[in-house]
Amino acid sequence: MFKVSKFKFWKKTKVEVLSMAELVEKMDWAEKEVDETIKALVKLQDKLNEGLKTMGNITDDAKAVIERHKAILQKSLDRKAELNAQADQIAQAVSTVISAKPSTTITPAATE
Repeated sequence: MFKVSKFKFWKKTKVEVLSMAELVEKMDWAEKEVDETIKALVKLQDKLNEGLKTMGNITDDAKAVIERHKAILQKSLDRKAELNAQADQIAQAVSTVISAKPSTTITPAATE
């Protein structure tokens, strides 16, 4: 078998002669490297899938928290509106009482 490699700086093609044993050894090494790469990629894929599942759970939890906070916010806005309405009613009642009060002027008593 022949192995052809190119050298850029020489711009020539070099032919390397390999024995059958060397070729088989290199093929075995390549197969082992491919198997190790496949195992590493499968392991990485499993980790990525686990990460995606975890992120999905986190996203669901975050959505639930956001919905709960939206409900709390709506309740607080409703309560604020109720308190504003009560404050307006009280202000109106105070203003009515003040306007209905007879105006009396206090004159100082004559001193002897």
